[in-house]
Amino acid sequence: MKSQKSLIKIAMGCDERIPAKAMGYIADLSAEASPEMVEDRLKQLARYVPDLVEKYRSAQIGRGGPGRGQGIRAADGATGLKRTNITIDPASADALRAFGDGDLSLGIRRAAAHIKKPSK
Repeated sequence: MKSQKSLIKIAMGCDERIPAKAMGYIADLSAEASPEMVEDRLKQLARYVPDLVEKYRSAQIGRGGPGRGQGIRAADGATGLKRTNITIDPASADALRAFGDGDLSLGIRRAAAHIKKPSK
């Protein structure tokens, strides 16, 4: 999780959508910063790179602790999910993983959303 947030910070620093005057916001996204400061900086950055801010926030969610809701949460915040095993060929898995920005499950959900449900 920590390395994922670091990679997202690097991507933000290289993103041409962020003006030079806002680069300081990225530096403030450190482990030593208070949660309030981090949230304020993310709100500022969301004006320029909303997609990267959402990925950063998702990386913050990470894993839960013991008890209800433990485990890895869905990257897109989906709820009511059920663990299911599937069997597919490697090429399909690669295509779905790419469609889900590196997350196979997200790629499957996105692909399923594109399938038009038949009306009765």
